[in-house]
Amino acid sequence: SGGSHASLQAPTLKLLGQEITSDTGLYYVALAWCLLVTIFMLNLKRTGLGRALVAVREKDYAAAILGVYSFYYKIVAFAMSSFIGGVSGALLVATFFFLAAPEQFSVAVSIQALAMVIVGGLGSIIGSYFGVALILLVPGLVNGVVVAASEQLGMQLNVETLAHIPNAVYGALIVIILLIEPLGLGKLYGNIRDYLMVWPFDQLRK
Repeated sequence: SGGSHASLQAPTLKLLGQEITSDTGLYYVALAWCLLVTIFMLNLKRTGLGRALVAVREKDYAAAILGVYSFYYKIVAFAMSSFIGGVSGALLVATFFFLAAPEQFSVAVSIQALAMVIVGGLGSIIGSYFGVALILLVPGLVNGVVVAASEQLGMQLNVETLAHIPNAVYGALIVIILLIEPLGLGKLYGNIRDYLMVWPFDQLRK
């Protein structure tokens, strides 16, 4: 393959024998896979397999007492997540990077994905979307706010300061979110949704 610094050119993406070369077509392919995985995960929670996976996740030895073969379901979860991650990574290269290189899949990417899950909330589908949005979009927004605030206040910030302040604000924001709701943004969204579903009728009980 050319060593650790080698790169492989991604072939043209084909779907049902048709080559997809336009940016719009590649976008819809990635969007279709995202929707397919989301629908699959939402419906998985309603099946016996999904309930067994939740039981093993919460307390594997308690699930074993109830007759759930925890080792089997751990293997199933590993294989399922590996398949989804593998196809997603292949589509990422085929629809966005167009080039596969070791630097694209470094340890930092794994840490970033883990941070998305933790911030979004374990076991929450909507939380995973919130986690991705926070990890990927907020740094740019914070950077823009810091630059705009410095211009309004007439402060002259050098490039190094502008690079570190957004990271500090970004990290503090993650800590604050986890302090407010340790189960992540998905749980926080659920709490707000449940409150709004009964508001203002909950005030009548007081």
